[in-house]
Amino acid sequence: MLKIKNNTTNDKKEQKNKKNQKLIVNEKINFDEKNETEIIKFFKKNNEFSDKNIKKAEKNNKPPESSNVDKGNSIKKSEFKNLTKRRLNRMANISIIYSWQLFNQNIDIEEIKEKYFELTIDQLKLLNFIQKNYSFLKKVISLQLKSNWSWERILPLIRSILLVGAAELFFIPKRIVFNESIEITKIFSVTSDNEFCFVNAVLQKIYNYYETKNLLRN
Repeated sequence: MLKIKNNTTNDKKEQKNKKNQKLIVNEKINFDEKNETEIIKFFKKNNEFSDKNIKKAEKNNKPPESSNVDKGNSIKKSEFKNLTKRRLNRMANISIIYSWQLFNQNIDIEEIKEKYFELTIDQLKLLNFIQKNYSFLKKVISLQLKSNWSWERILPLIRSILLVGAAELFFIPKRIVFNESIEITKIFSVTSDNEFCFVNAVLQKIYNYYETKNLLRN
């Protein structure tokens, strides 16, 4: 009887360990194309940020409240039906960069690999490139701003879109970078419909800057 009792106890422990392992796995965020709702939830929750809310969030060390979100700008699951896998991957990259930009933290590629375990090789390469060249990309973006603007004044989400776009210009045709950045900005419009114009103008200037400095591949 004692032997049976020990086996039962061991079985319970094994089941408990399996359950704990399952919980740990479930805690990791999956931005796979089949799990689009994670992206939707992320941006629905953080769809509109005023400077006041951002400062409040940084002070409290938590995401700002979005009680004044424009429901018309909230992304719908049905809108993802026509999105390509590449765009979904790009949106996932932007959301990851955004999570670091919100609190002005340095990007940690190792933490990203651990947390977002189903990112593609191409996504990880781009995120790694942004991490290694963050200071350069930030400087280039800042150089294209008008005198009355600064890096800190740009909303974290728009900064994230610009960082991804500025990095992608080194690897893919400018037309794709411009179009995708504009369309994604429209989907996640934060405060006005003019933000995509701002993103387009800055990326155009960045591309011209790269060309002037002979930084782009022929």
